[in-house]
Amino acid sequence: MFFTYTIGLLAAAGIIVPLIIHLWNVKKGKTLKIGSVFLLGESAKQSSKSFQIKDWLLFLLRSLLILMIAFLLAEPFLKTENSEKNIKGWILFDEAKYADLSAKQKAVIKLLNEKGYEIHDFDKGFNKIALVDSQSFLNKKASNIPPFSLIKQLNSQLAGDFKTIVYTDLSQSKFQGSIPKVHLDLEIRSITAKDTLSQSVIYALVGKQDSIKVLCMKSSASQTTFETVNYNVNHKDLELNIENGESFIRFKNQKNWVKVISKPLKIDVYTDDKQDAIYLNSALKAIAGFTKMNIIINNPQQFSLVSTDADWIFWLSEKPFNQQNKLAEKTKLFSYAVGKTENINRLLKTGSSENDRIYKRIINISSVDDNIWTDGFGNAIISKNTNGKSTNFQFYTRLNPQWTDLVWSENFPRSLMSVLFKETNLMNENYDLDVNDKRQIAKNQTFIFDGKSLNKAKTISKIDYSIASYFWIAAFFTFFLERVLTYRKKANG
Repeated sequence: MFFTYTIGLLAAAGIIVPLIIHLWNVKKGKTLKIGSVFLLGESAKQSSKSFQIKDWLLFLLRSLLILMIAFLLAEPFLKTENSEKNIKGWILFDEAKYADLSAKQKAVIKLLNEKGYEIHDFDKGFNKIALVDSQSFLNKKASNIPPFSLIKQLNSQLAGDFKTIVYTDLSQSKFQGSIPKVHLDLEIRSITAKDTLSQSVIYALVGKQDSIKVLCMKSSASQTTFETVNYNVNHKDLELNIENGESFIRFKNQKNWVKVISKPLKIDVYTDDKQDAIYLNSALKAIAGFTKMNIIINNPQQFSLVSTDADWIFWLSEKPFNQQNKLAEKTKLFSYAVGKTENINRLLKTGSSENDRIYKRIINISSVDDNIWTDGFGNAIISKNTNGKSTNFQFYTRLNPQWTDLVWSENFPRSLMSVLFKETNLMNENYDLDVNDKRQIAKNQTFIFDGKSLNKAKTISKIDYSIASYFWIAAFFTFFLERVLTYRKKANG
């Protein structure tokens, strides 16, 4: 038996709790009534303690339950070797994407399956699947694990130059990072992409002479372009809606309306460290240049000069911001969190990118409404907390390359733009460059052959089988028996 997260076994130390409870078994003495105490001589006071376990069965059940919980946290699995000579290779595809396969591709998969190829899910665990269960594939959620990561896992599990055929969506946004080295006989086949044009409004603003300038994103399998157009009533694809004196615009096939910006975006940046402000100002200027939006950036040198009616206040200081009650309702406050610093080396997940890393963070001990950015373990990096009419964003790191390499990355303006525009309701709330980017990578990908790790046993493949479900069942029955024995013990006094 193996474990995915061996650190979870540390929970087994909890077995000391039932041990202490059962050893600390103190019973009240019984009172013996006698006629007279005159003849009883005075004796020295004596006391005795006896540490022993009397309810062994109950103790064992409770200990076993804690051990099972520890095993479940560690995610147990078994490694088995499949050396059947009639297995010629593996065919993999994401179950949730089966409906996107063309009729020809499904026929090829069926034919290869009949000739000795096994079919597996292109997702964590690579579970073996059968085409007769294809109706159940519709209920599965699509995998969010990057294809290159899955290919690396395949390479570690399958031996030799094992024939492996992967059907996957070749969306460019999914294939990030360097091409992995493999010793497999690997072939990537594209799930047929519908070459439809995706159009979405990123944002819109009022220009000169009350014209409406619209930034449009158009993406197909071959290319993605951004274009600024002037809206007019005769535009065949765009439509305008006016509600409560505010204008909203969208493409006709777009789900969400995008608010038309009528005023410039005002941002105040206050800092104790000019270097932090330089990185932020550069990103804000890049956003303004890309979007053509009128963004007014102020860098007040004194605490008292910070505008409390700006759209955003970036408080890049560990000093407390004591003008919270003076902020306008529209103002969003972005401030550095203060607390104990932890040295880490983890991925930074901003929603727009997962390629950057974070090296230091402030440990978060407070409760928040929402986490906007997180590290690779799900810990808050930007948290959103709404208190009454005000909205605060706590930043649990610093805009400094010693804390994160995001400030040097081209992803910084894009990630920051997503926060700024979404949280100020200036952008389509479903806006995501990766989601809306329909570009496909080249179909014929060349993988680097790694001869050093080549295993000559071509027919042997190692497969991981999760056995967590068995532990769940065993834990349930153990808990049930423990409760029954505890109840009977109380009932018997």
